Amino acid sequence: MVKTGTPWPGGAGFISGVTGDGMSKLFKLKKWLTVPDAAKHLAIVFGEEVTEADVLRFGIDGHLKLSVHLVNGAYARPCFPVKIEEIEWDEMSLLDGKQIIKIPRGGRIWQDHQGCFQVKRHVSALDGDVWDLPMNGGERIDVEYRYQQLTNGPEVTTVSLEGVLVASINGELHEIQSHFGNNENFKKDDLKKPFLHPDNFHPAGALPDDSVFVVRISALTEFIQSVNEEPTNTAKPLGTTERNNLLKLVIGMAVKGYSHDPAAKKSATPKEIADDLAALGISIDPDTVRKYLKESANTVLPAKARQP
Repeated sequence: MVKTGTPWPGGAGFISGVTGDGMSKLFKLKKWLTVPDAAKHLAIVFGEEVTEADVLRFGIDGHLKLSVHLVNGAYARPCFPVKIEEIEWDEMSLLDGKQIIKIPRGGRIWQDHQGCFQVKRHVSALDGDVWDLPMNGGERIDVEYRYQQLTNGPEVTTVSLEGVLVASINGELHEIQSHFGNNENFKKDDLKKPFLHPDNFHPAGALPDDSVFVVRISALTEFIQSVNEEPTNTAKPLGTTERNNLLKLVIGMAVKGYSHDPAAKKSATPKEIADDLAALGISIDPDTVRKYLKESANTVLPAKARQP
């Protein structure tokens, strides 16, 4: 079960020495707060009682972005948005040899109100850091479960079919995985080598038991501003013209600077770009680069240039 954290000893903790803007000197050094401490801070700012359950409810209802501290890390598969018409499928016959089913090439597909996503097969270890909760998979059920516990509500029996998701601060999605080696009913001889072999993992039913719900300071500040109806400093979303201009820059530099062929089914360009950015201290997944190259080619590149 995911915890909401433990408040600091002494009750007030970081709230002592609060300044006129509702922040203490130590508060400004923090990157995130546990849910109990976030509730205490909101109580000071708004001058009314705020409970842990209130903070979770704000997150469930979409008013406040919640995060989770994966204390000991986790294993996960990356997820990427895809268009149904662009998915490649493999055909496979069932045991009776009469029925043919189609399996998405490259990973499982799931869909929600935000679109269609593909879960890649390769598994990686997520570090023990803070990850955001998209609240559109099993992670939402985990939060609801904890909320009902705190309010003595009914038992949560809902099951998510989309898996348990977390997102990096840059918005890159990952589906949390469980290792079959932790299942006492699974034969250890059936495990494959190496440890991170994709066949050794399955979608987790919940966030790790040793994880803790938290709130980023940036999310808390944005929430306070929205409640007080203060203007935020967040950038306005790009308009169609601005976005298309950026996509033109992306595909133009890829084609002319990396000899990228938009019509090629396979390309080394995404990895080359990711490697060059890594040399500058900028981290980005090659699949993310590939996604934007494909979007820019389909959106702004003339049809002639897209032909093989």
